[in-house]
Amino acid sequence: MNVIKKIKNTVNVLKWTLILGILPLIFGYVLYLHIVEIRKSKNDFPLTKGKVELIGFTEKNHKGKSMRSIRTKTKVFFVKLNENDTLYSYYFKNSEDYNKLFSDIKNGEFVKIYNKGFEDTQNTVDIIQLENNEKILINKKIYDERNYLNVLLLSLFLLLYFSLPIFIYYKSKMSEQKNIIKKTQ
Repeated sequence: MNVIKKIKNTVNVLKWTLILGILPLIFGYVLYLHIVEIRKSKNDFPLTKGKVELIGFTEKNHKGKSMRSIRTKTKVFFVKLNENDTLYSYYFKNSEDYNKLFSDIKNGEFVKIYNKGFEDTQNTVDIIQLENNEKILINKKIYDERNYLNVLLLSLFLLLYFSLPIFIYYKSKMSEQKNIIKKTQ
């Protein structure tokens, strides 16, 4: 019985060591992917050109790749080009930005759309940069700022992940030293 208990305890320790060892690798990889996205120029993204057929609001449906994943719906600005069935969409947090966009772009005008490309998990294609007559209406810098925030949060998590055990170890050593000093007095 005692041997079985030791084996179960060892397996449990190995399991948690494996889980906690893989976690920073996953976050490090996601951090790397965000940095790669920031370093891309607009020319590294697919470009679609054409005349605007329709602009407005639509619901962007996003579902994960697994059966149990959560489906999200977001109200987004969209552009549809002539002779192109794809809806290109963009989400603004501020409704005034939508109004500015509607005033700057009209049906029949020629636009360039730098986009992320089609993804199976959503019904629209994300706009990275939107240009109208060499005027930038949606700037890639906004996309980069969102990625900078993700990089900052992931870096902060990794910093805490690696510094917290060191802090706990240091505190326990300090506590041990205080106990030794108390015992010697």
